Amino acid sequence: MSVERKVFGRVGGGVAVCGAEFIRGKDPRTLARGLLAMSQEDFGAAFKGSPIKRAKLRGVKRNAAVVVGNVGTRSDVDVLTPAVDAPDAMVREHVLWALAQVISRREDMDD
Repeated sequence: MSVERKVFGRVGGGVAVCGAEFIRGKDPRTLARGLLAMSQEDFGAAFKGSPIKRAKLRGVKRNAAVVVGNVGTRSDVDVLTPAVDAPDAMVREHVLWALAQVISRREDMDD
């Protein structure tokens, strides 16, 4: 039996990764900010054929909110605020948590 293998972007040691162009070279905070701002259409195009699509955009945005909540600064409020109106309750809950985290940080910890 022959199995066809799709080749997408190549990362590091030559491992094929879908969505590599979107991810490549970004630190976790920058990547999370980009994922939070991503539309469903952008997500579908960036991760076409990727296993990350199993998490769906809602799961990816939830995880991105947690990243921003953990490592973000007050300057991230601008990317979190629009996500407060996300259609998914799980995303909204995590975005509100992240907002509370970044707002409560001392100013001298901000970038």
